[in-house]
Amino acid sequence: MKDQLEALVLQMVKSNILYSEAIYEFKKRFILAVLQEHNGNQCRAARALKMHRNT
Repeated sequence: MKDQLEALVLQMVKSNILYSEAIYEFKKRFILAVLQEHNGNQCRAARALKMHRNT
């Protein structure tokens, strides 16, 4: 997993993606993956992420 993340970071750097864009994309994809793991249930996904549902 760590190797995949490092490869992705290198690819993003080579593509000249801004730091803010990289963070935005990571957060979005991470949250969507957790949401999918919880079958779209926002409350359970938020609990798993230890964040408020409206965040």
